[in-house]
Amino acid sequence: MIPATTLRPEDWRTCELIAFDIRIPGATKRLVSEGAAWRGSAHVELLDPHHAVLVIRAGGARETEGRAA
Repeated sequence: MIPATTLRPEDWRTCELIAFDIRIPGATKRLVSEGAAWRGSAHVELLDPHHAVLVIRAGGARETEGRAA
């Protein structure tokens, strides 16, 4: 399990937050998949035992092989 931390991105004005209810079947898998897609530009924060937020820093997407990552 990911340890809970306080939600304090470096610069909150340049990030997107995506909330996940991990009680829903498949939500945890999607959270992990989305986090992996953003590689080093995102991290997960736990709000409580049932809810997580994917924090994505602006400018994190990279162009690879003609497609946005």
